[in-house]
Amino acid sequence: MRPLVSILGIIILSGIDVAGAILLIDLILTKRRQKIPRDVAIREVAPIRLKPILMTVIITLVMIIRLAFFPDTGMDAYSPIATVILGGLSISTLLTLIVIPVMHSVVDDGTQLFSRIFKKQYIRKH
Repeated sequence: MRPLVSILGIIILSGIDVAGAILLIDLILTKRRQKIPRDVAIREVAPIRLKPILMTVIITLVMIIRLAFFPDTGMDAYSPIATVILGGLSISTLLTLIVIPVMHSVVDDGTQLFSRIFKKQYIRKH
C-alpha cells in the first residue's frame, strides 16, 4: 500500500512543481516579446518570480512537515505522500530556479542555430 501512496505523492508533486516553471517561462517569454534580449529578460524575471515561487513552496512545505513527521491517528497512511512531496518539492524548487533559465537559454541557442543553418540552405537553393 505504501508504494502506491508514494506514487500518488509523485503525481501531486509534478503538478505543484510545474506551476513554478510555467510562471518563470511565461514571464521570460513576455519580456522577450517586448524586444528585451534573452539574458536581460532572464535576469529581470528571476527576482520577480522568486517571491511567488518561494511563497508557494514554503507554505506547502510548512503544511506538509506536520503530516510527514507527526501524523495524527488515521493520517499516518498519508505520511509517504507527505515525505515524497517534502523531499521532491525542496529539490525541484532549486532545480526550477536554476535549470529552467539555463535550459531556456540552451534551447533558444539551439533554435537560433538551426534557424541560421536552414536559412543558409534555403538561400543556396533559391
